[in-house]
Amino acid sequence: MAKALQIKVTSNSKKYISFNGTKIELSKSFQNKFAKAPLKKDLGTMAKLVRDKISSNISRGINFKTGGKVAKLAIATIKQKGFSKPLFRTGKMVLGVMSKPDGNGFVVKMKDIKYPKKGKTPGASLPDVMKWTQEGDARRPARPVFGVNEKDLKKIVDLVTKDRIKK
Repeated sequence: MAKALQIKVTSNSKKYISFNGTKIELSKSFQNKFAKAPLKKDLGTMAKLVRDKISSNISRGINFKTGGKVAKLAIATIKQKGFSKPLFRTGKMVLGVMSKPDGNGFVVKMKDIKYPKKGKTPGASLPDVMKWTQEGDARRPARPVFGVNEKDLKKIVDLVTKDRIKK
């Protein structure tokens, strides 16, 4: 099985939220109001928003790094599928992004499900397919959709913390 793509959402201080090591500073008003790190519930909300952003990237064919569209499909692939929308055939990738508790934080990753077998070929797992999609290979271009850029992470943190400050 391919190394799983995942995003860990954690916080060990009242100053930062960490997304796989990318630290997003919490607002001064949040830091002043709360003596401790964000609640696990806040981290869970952020993880769900990251999950939803990744599902949206897949559904809309958006490269999370650039915000632009991912590489177009080859003509042969369009003929085989019957349509030109990249990253979409069965809907498993869009619906396969999940968030779940992990230690004192959360993790966003692909569900560990398999595609159906084709003839004698065993079905690939969803995490494997996402990894191949992300990285590409000699026959297919990379289509990086599993991830969230720093600008979007800041929006997610601001959204959740502003809501928390109001309570």
